Amino acid sequence: MARRYSSNPSGSMINIVMAVVIIAVLGLGIFAVWGKVSDGIRQNQINNGGEYTVAEVADQQGMEVNDFLAYYGLSEEDGITEKSGITEMGDKLTLENYIKLNFGSFTEDDFNAFKAEQGLGDDITKDSMDSDVKTQYASYLYQKQLEASATESAEVTVPAEDTAETSTEADAAATEAAAATEAAAE
Repeated sequence: MARRYSSNPSGSMINIVMAVVIIAVLGLGIFAVWGKVSDGIRQNQINNGGEYTVAEVADQQGMEVNDFLAYYGLSEEDGITEKSGITEMGDKLTLENYIKLNFGSFTEDDFNAFKAEQGLGDDITKDSMDSDVKTQYASYLYQKQLEASATESAEVTVPAEDTAETSTEADAAATEAAAATEAAAE
């Protein structure tokens, strides 16, 4: 005979409790690893061409965002928020604060050596905006490229002259050989 199962209310209650326990364990597991997973995703984005936000750099330096901006002479009124990229922030910094952000402190001698190395004029001071400095530096690089290409074209001309002299000598040798062949044939 076929066995009948009773529809006992206690059996369905055990199923509900087991489902709740399983869902709770899964939820705790996801909660436990979510921070590590999201940090890994963010780091992967940065490694593949993304950039740090102002909040992330402030956190790395152990500062609140407002204190971080104030330290570098900025505020949220400058259009920089915690979600702004660090490159956007760099465009709004003075040269002194840009150097402080990227290299730490700079002495006056270091600053003068930096200006000479980058081809920056005396009109650039520590209070100059970084965007102005980048414009002047781009102009300096363009001039250097023009000078380099002019030097390269002059170097290319020199071997061409040597080749011309060599071919003239070869032509003279061929003429002498032809004259010798004619003399031998007579």
